[in-house]
Amino acid sequence: MFLTLKKIQHRGADRIGICFPYSIEVNEKLKTLNAVYSSTHRCWYLDYNNANYNLLKKNFDNLVIENPRPEYAKEFMRNRAVKEKAEMALQVNGFFPSDYIEKEQPVKGGTVLIVKPHIEDNQWMQVFVPPVFMLREKIKRFSMSRYSVPHGCYLLPAAPDVYKALTVHYGPEKVVFKNLLPAGYLLKEKLPNQKQFLLQKAKNQVLEKVPETSR
Repeated sequence: MFLTLKKIQHRGADRIGICFPYSIEVNEKLKTLNAVYSSTHRCWYLDYNNANYNLLKKNFDNLVIENPRPEYAKEFMRNRAVKEKAEMALQVNGFFPSDYIEKEQPVKGGTVLIVKPHIEDNQWMQVFVPPVFMLREKIKRFSMSRYSVPHGCYLLPAAPDVYKALTVHYGPEKVVFKNLLPAGYLLKEKLPNQKQFLLQKAKNQVLEKVPETSR
């Protein structure tokens, strides 16, 4: 299950709104984190601060941020020198969109996002995000997303809930989804838990540093 986080105003202060399909288990867990239910916003909430955001990340595997504001990162990240160094490290020229340094323009409706099967491991699906900074930032908010340099795309678990979350969170930009997945490719069993994902991620990072002849 995915929990959607959004910034809300409640009782004169900013809060982290927590939205999800009804679940007694999640309700009880949020109570232990001192979250409060708002009848006005019809969601649970915590005070808006980094400590509570990290608390949620620690206790829930699948978090998605609604309408993230990438401009917060511009102050320390978005300059030409950082862009060039990052692309050199990734060995991917043009990894960052053309509007990475300049102020990005609103996304026009009809922008196409392509989803394909990941042949090397069908537990994942390939997501080709258009070279628009705001759209790229959105997919990074998915807790299990990772960038594949060889394929030039992002990888996400090939689960129905993940695909549905993609369509929901790109909905405001009126992004058109081109789904090239074969029938039956999306399965709920393909959604790993956070611990499994982190272990596999660490393993992959180690393997990337070891020459193939030494593996």
